[in-house]
Amino acid sequence: MIYFALAIAISSHIALSKEDLKGAGRGLITIFFFILLVNAFALLLNADFSGFFMRILVLNIYMLAFSMISVVFSLIRLVLSAFVYMLVHKII
Repeated sequence: MIYFALAIAISSHIALSKEDLKGAGRGLITIFFFILLVNAFALLLNADFSGFFMRILVLNIYMLAFSMISVVFSLIRLVLSAFVYMLVHKII
């Protein structure tokens, strides 16, 4: 769990390049077709994947919560850094 929180904290400070964004676009298309394929099979076989997708939803909620915590800590760090900068340069 600590590794997961650390990975989110580190990745939230990384800027994506154009190649990264192109790869993300291809990945988005791949995920869309995968979900379409799973739904087609579920429709043909009358299968119920709602429990599986509910677990994925819970995982996404946890990832969103950790990302929000990372943003809050980044904002706190920004405010503290600005305060120290103002103290050092006597702007206040």
